[in-house]
Amino acid sequence: MVDEFSSNPALKRVLTRFASDLTDREELGCMMTDALREELGADIAVQNGGGVRYDEKAAGDFTVEDMYRLDPFGNDMMEFQLTGEEVEQLLAAICRADNYRPAYVSGIRYRIDIDGKTPEVKRVIAMLPDGSRIDLKRTYRVVMNTYVNSVAAYEKSDEGRNLFITGADAIINYLGKHPTLDYAGRRCLTLVMDPAP
Repeated sequence: MVDEFSSNPALKRVLTRFASDLTDREELGCMMTDALREELGADIAVQNGGGVRYDEKAAGDFTVEDMYRLDPFGNDMMEFQLTGEEVEQLLAAICRADNYRPAYVSGIRYRIDIDGKTPEVKRVIAMLPDGSRIDLKRTYRVVMNTYVNSVAAYEKSDEGRNLFITGADAIINYLGKHPTLDYAGRRCLTLVMDPAP
């Protein structure tokens, strides 16, 4: 049954082509969050590291089947109105919930300091694309999947709303609009372990 499903011609449809190898999860996470942010019209998109199911991806065609292997969970996307302060708290909470693996983001970059002995998140500093600190009082439109929302324990004033589209389907829609992409060397976070474990 699995072989029959996997042979479905719809899964072989090419969505885009990667110009260079994607050599780690962060490059893949940057691609995923860029796609979610742009396709869903958000200021910030967030993806937990554990939800990126490839460690690397070779240059060349990227198909529908590849997408469902990268994100096989079928989680719906949610939208939240979060302050900059809540965004930083969210990033700390996801890291704690994901075995101290930082989340990937688009629309911002951030530094996360983790005590390597405790372990515990000591500090999160989020920056806007121009390098300035995120406005802690301003409200941002943030998208994340339902799993991230369910495991990230932090204080927020907005309970969010379901967008009724899975993360994989939103990314498929985005990739279909971009014949070629290149994420080699893309970074969205700085992880500081102090002291080293």
